[in-house]
Amino acid sequence: MIADCQAQVDELYTSLGGSEGHSTSDATAEPPSGTSTCPLTDDELEGRIRQGAYGEKFQRLFEGDTSAYAGNHSNADQALINKLTWVIGRDPDRVDELFRRSGLYREEKWGERVDYRNRTINKTFSSVTEFYNWTPAAEEFRNHAKPCIKFIPAAEFDAGDYRQEYLISNVLVAGQPCIIGGPSKSLKTSIAVALAIALGAGMPFLSYFCVPRRLRVAVLSGESGAATLQETARRIAKSKGIELAETLTFWGFDLPQLSRPDHLEALIVAIREIEADVIIIDPAYLCLLDQGLAESAGNVFRMGNILRELAKVGTETGCTLILCHHTTKAAARGNEPLSLEDMSQSGFAEFARQWLLVNRRKAYEHGTGEHKLWLNVGGSAGHSGLYAIDVDEGNIRDDFTGRYWSVSVRPGQQHRAEEKNQKDAEDLEAIRNLIVAYLKNTPGDSRTGIRQNAGVSSGLFPAAFASLMNDGTIVSQTITKGNRQTYSGFRLAD
Repeated sequence: MIADCQAQVDELYTSLGGSEGHSTSDATAEPPSGTSTCPLTDDELEGRIRQGAYGEKFQRLFEGDTSAYAGNHSNADQALINKLTWVIGRDPDRVDELFRRSGLYREEKWGERVDYRNRTINKTFSSVTEFYNWTPAAEEFRNHAKPCIKFIPAAEFDAGDYRQEYLISNVLVAGQPCIIGGPSKSLKTSIAVALAIALGAGMPFLSYFCVPRRLRVAVLSGESGAATLQETARRIAKSKGIELAETLTFWGFDLPQLSRPDHLEALIVAIREIEADVIIIDPAYLCLLDQGLAESAGNVFRMGNILRELAKVGTETGCTLILCHHTTKAAARGNEPLSLEDMSQSGFAEFARQWLLVNRRKAYEHGTGEHKLWLNVGGSAGHSGLYAIDVDEGNIRDDFTGRYWSVSVRPGQQHRAEEKNQKDAEDLEAIRNLIVAYLKNTPGDSRTGIRQNAGVSSGLFPAAFASLMNDGTIVSQTITKGNRQTYSGFRLAD
């Protein structure tokens, strides 16, 4: 005969620390179902616990360390369930699953003893009243609540290997975030494609700048469209004597939203899958379309935080990041080289550690296929340069063929000197024409009279006059003025 001793067992349970009003049968019943408040997956939560994100004591417990409980495994189990409930909420299934992943899990105790498992969880659920605050603001504060600031001594710093590497000589340095900037319709996407092809082929960029070695380059484009991008890439590859398929380039058309951690994580995964050395994202503004970001475009602190997280993608993957971004409309009006201050939206100038800024030297003449551009390059590594770029693309036919890619580059200083010489030559010829036109209507005049009456005020008059004398267009003669005095004068040659 088995006697009913539940009352005595409950009394003993209470005297040993059990909650009044709960019998042992209640304590070992299935825990009440609940909803988890934790937005992380089990894998993500486990990873953060093991990294010590919720405290060192929690981390040690999860790894199976019972030393804080004098080796008492049951007390350690209860403590870990308390902490798991704190971060998960009253969700018995998730609490159980995470506990089974911990170093404290014992099959013979937790796995086989349903009464032990239920009693441990129920005790926590009946006593824990405070839970982890998963709100975004609280998470952001917590992520920055314990900054880690470290210093290294000068000797160690001096001995460190911080050598930098050019991916494109005097243009692109490895590992530093880059901006390709320019106004609308300034060929910046084509320049970005040319850069990708040059790196992916290990051939000179714009047929001018040395590419030391072949690299794996990813291009994410959300604006040009696959057809246009393919046609441009094929033309540029053909100009180098190769096919597009021969390059180490990868092409995608799904742009990440830079304010979303899951999109940045997906970008990291994609970069690692193809082992990209360089990634070009075009255009940047289409990666900033999340709700509320449009209003933050002028907030350097908000934008800076977003771009900082993007920079971490490059640091984590070892991939050099290049963003294509628009400049302000005002920047394009002067046909002069651009600077970082011309970038639209806040934060991009500060984000860029190097840059390729494109602007038109002259307005595009429709139907010519010819583009006269400025290219201003530079970076915090110390490289800088201004170049005049001439691109001839030809004209498209009815069947969408006919275009090509022909480019020439010369230093900006050389171009400015050539431009000045050309203008001086044009001005000189204009003054020569004025002098000749005047002398056609007069039998002759003095040098001073010719200058005044021909309407020449330029300092180029002496050079123009001398050139007319040297080539025999005008000859000297003696002239008589109205005062009957004679003077040395000049007339057109017979």
